[in-house]
Amino acid sequence: MSAVAAEIRHARLVLASELELLPVADRAEAMRAACIDTGGCFVPARTVQGGTHYAEVSCLGVYHAGADMAEAIAHWIKAVHRMEISAQTGVAA
Repeated sequence: MSAVAAEIRHARLVLASELELLPVADRAEAMRAACIDTGGCFVPARTVQGGTHYAEVSCLGVYHAGADMAEAIAHWIKAVHRMEISAQTGVAA
């Protein structure tokens, strides 16, 4: 693993751990700031003509969506943990 990949992996784990400790209501602001800092994407859910647009978050190379931002962030955290398990064990989680 390259040094850059190791730094990104570490940053993902740190962010996921920090988000887990926050109340769900505060996670969106922390994730929005992380997306801005790292060049990610933060798209809140909204109703548009013809239906609902899901909330989307893409940060540090991990993308997830949800019915609202809380759900998208929860999925993002789970994905980071699954990636870490896979990286440590060599088995897809």
